[in-house]
Amino acid sequence: AGFKSGDVDKIIDIFVKTEGFSKIYLSLLLRNIVRHITPEFSFSSPVTIRDYSFKHLSTQCIKGEHHIFAGFGCADESLTVIANHFAKENFTVVDEDTYDAVCEFINCINGLFATRLSEDGIEIDMLPPLFYNSGKLTASKDIILLPLKIKGQCVDFILAIDADVNID
Repeated sequence: AGFKSGDVDKIIDIFVKTEGFSKIYLSLLLRNIVRHITPEFSFSSPVTIRDYSFKHLSTQCIKGEHHIFAGFGCADESLTVIANHFAKENFTVVDEDTYDAVCEFINCINGLFATRLSEDGIEIDMLPPLFYNSGKLTASKDIILLPLKIKGQCVDFILAIDADVNID
């Protein structure tokens, strides 16, 4: 029923076996992909990782009572698919403008998540978005990687909650 109706929450319940903040965040992410990028995308079940190598990575952190790291990464130029739809532009390579668009999309999701947490009395602050080229992310504990396929492009969403994340 969730697939036919496009009910993201029902789909999340079936495929995303996380709880708490992770489930809330991933629900917001998927709803905003539908709203701002395209309803025509797919995702694989999230996996837990401790390290992630990337060619391009757009991120934003939230600090406060909880530390949240959120970002989109890829091994090629696939971040352009998010930037193109969000900014309504035609990016062909990942450059500063592409990163700005992807980071603004992350900022929108984080803003909604921050609002949701503040309704529960949880104080947090959003930090400026950052982007990185050709590196490796390492985490102090398991974090979530959600593989996405958007318009034929493979993009990974990385979510770390209350984990130390380093990027080299």
